[in-house]
Amino acid sequence: MSRVELYEVIRREVKLEGRSIRETARKHNVHRRTVREALACSVPPERKIVAIRRPKLGEHEATIRQWLSEDLDVHRKQRHTATRIWQRLSDEHGADVSQSSVRVLVAKLRSEIGNAPTAMVPQIHLPGGEAEVDFGDVYI
Repeated sequence: MSRVELYEVIRREVKLEGRSIRETARKHNVHRRTVREALACSVPPERKIVAIRRPKLGEHEATIRQWLSEDLDVHRKQRHTATRIWQRLSDEHGADVSQSSVRVLVAKLRSEIGNAPTAMVPQIHLPGGEAEVDFGDVYI
């Protein structure tokens, strides 16, 4: 159930059916504050988007960007992976960062640089659409 639908149900139950705020909150497993917000306004507020700060990785972003830019000139098999970038940061620069945060940053930078891997879309053929038939002798 979307938040808009939830707000609609809450408003109907409290205003038309006469349920209490506490009872409605318990029934829908939401906070009483949410029930009061639904009664005050029929449209739920926009969700807050929290900007993720990466203070440890911020100082190494230029280095990672440089490595990925240099990778454009080398063979595909010799390019840096996110794991290899994490290892180089730890070994050469003494960075104390998590591998997952490096992976997220590398994916973002690759899409900006244009070095993002391409995805394969499987082709789907309808049965009999290609009219391929195998001929052969069958003995049963």
